[in-house]
Amino acid sequence: DEQLKANKLKRNKKSAQAEKLEAAIEDFTSQIEDMGENIAKLMEEQQELTKSMKEATELREKEKAENEATIADAKAGIQAVKSALVVLSEFYAGQSSLLQQSQVPELESYKGMQGAKGGVIGML
Repeated sequence: DEQLKANKLKRNKKSAQAEKLEAAIEDFTSQIEDMGENIAKLMEEQQELTKSMKEATELREKEKAENEATIADAKAGIQAVKSALVVLSEFYAGQSSLLQQSQVPELESYKGMQGAKGGVIGML
């Protein structure tokens, strides 16, 4: 009788341990599935980020090329303006003898109506 009782207790103890282990296995299995889904999601996000970075890099390189072309055009424009200024200054330096010196007549300064002292009544 005591052996049956001891065997029953041992069986119950082992059954409880087995149930705990099965529950742990189920918990770990669900954690593995969740982590697998999380890994898949993170890999997809990483691929999207890599694609976005590649597109942004291509756009920046295109804009850089456009900017460099604009800078080159601006430098060429600066040189052209400097050359034009030299030509114009040489041309107009030789033309100064042909210009009329005093084209605008000088006017006397306006002093107002000095004879109408006393404001509006004095004018009347």
